[in-house]
Amino acid sequence: MRRMIRQMLARNGYDTVEAADGRQALREVEKGGARMIVLDIVMPDSEGLETITVLKERFPATRILAIWGGGNTGDGRTYLDQASLLGAEDTLLKPFEMVTLLAKVESLAGAA
Repeated sequence: MRRMIRQMLARNGYDTVEAADGRQALREVEKGGARMIVLDIVMPDSEGLETITVLKERFPATRILAIWGGGNTGDGRTYLDQASLLGAEDTLLKPFEMVTLLAKVESLAGAA
């Protein structure tokens, strides 16, 4: 899924960097900044809600689109609502169409 999102965003003119988990995402942002992050709430090592908190503390201008598709681990809306409360500018529940994700990214990019 991560690779498909990166490829779709690159095809639509966005510079992208891929990270396997929250810690790697933070390292990538520290290296070169990021105007926007598409972040899955369920990740190994440093999970998404924790990562959102750290990103918003250290890089408050970075826009975050939080996505959730955690299956049997709980109600996705609850986690997405928490992501919004922590600072994610938008959310998206899996499964979703790539065109929907692209529209949300374009909206956030225009608002930045």
